[in-house]
Amino acid sequence: MHGVMRRIATCLVFLACSGLAIAGTTDGMLASAKALCQKKDYDGARRVFTKAIEMDPTCPGGYFGRGMTNVGQGDCDAAIKDFSEAIRLDPEDKTAYLNRSAVYAATKNYDAAIADANEAIRLDRQYASAYCNRSAAYFGRGDFDLAIADANEAIRLAPQDAGGYGARSQARCGKGDYAGAVADATRALQLDPKCRDAYVSRALAYERLRNEEEAIRDYTRAIELDPRRADSYPYLHRADLYYRMNEFDKAIPDYTKAIKLDPKHARPYMYRGFAFFVQGDCDKAIADYSQAIRLAPAGDNMKRASAYYARGHAYERKGQTTEAQADFAEARSLGLNAKSAPPGRELQ
Repeated sequence: MHGVMRRIATCLVFLACSGLAIAGTTDGMLASAKALCQKKDYDGARRVFTKAIEMDPTCPGGYFGRGMTNVGQGDCDAAIKDFSEAIRLDPEDKTAYLNRSAVYAATKNYDAAIADANEAIRLDRQYASAYCNRSAAYFGRGDFDLAIADANEAIRLAPQDAGGYGARSQARCGKGDYAGAVADATRALQLDPKCRDAYVSRALAYERLRNEEEAIRDYTRAIELDPRRADSYPYLHRADLYYRMNEFDKAIPDYTKAIKLDPKHARPYMYRGFAFFVQGDCDKAIADYSQAIRLAPAGDNMKRASAYYARGHAYERKGQTTEAQADFAEARSLGLNAKSAPPGRELQ
């Protein structure tokens, strides 16, 4: 489940300065910026929200709205800063807590995400979206039973809303109940055919059930629904499926997209490297294996050893025996004893 732990369903709610006394010109700018944000013109919306803040630095809606554009652009740190300022200016705004909770969860700060969801629930005990967010944070923390309990409460409060079913779907994936996860995600999609996270959750369940074609179809639909979203998860997992099916021509562009969106992890470099290796492009394979070595977590000797071992094979194929033997020796020193199996087949 380590892959899905990198993804968290973000139940974001947009509310521009509702109930706030602000100047008419600022109010008009907020409405204009909100419209741009809903069209996913995040650059344009951010400029307008920033102008509104300059006109009225005490308006929570300006910071809230700009926080939303930061979410759309994948800038979580800036989003947290803006939502925090919106909360400082209006500590009774449950939506600001809700959205900051989602961003904290996306950055794996699950305790902070749960704390913000708790505050949103304190402000409104009937706030189904807050239970969804807290469910997602519990899921990210590995507390799957608590995640299911919160999803159940969200469903009870809003039975016609897709969010609760989507949250319960991913929690059921966490517990290994893949059939239940498929059922919940399917129900979410019946209620909201554009519920991107439900497609992702169902795709994961199909992936675990070895239904590769359905999983690829759902990951593809998730990508199509919001291709500009800064989320590497569906690309990475679709790439893994293509990889398992030996469709390396399809796996490589998906790994490339995942790396572009999230370049800090060794894994996609490792598997893209092997795809290049299979295709006979040893130079690109060596470059990717070198990145995997650089990015492997400190202390994770086996990941580093596997990358050295794989790079050694690429050097060997190029006839660079000295470099190959050095890499094989480094792999052995890190605890990897095998030299005969093809490198990079862990996904098989």
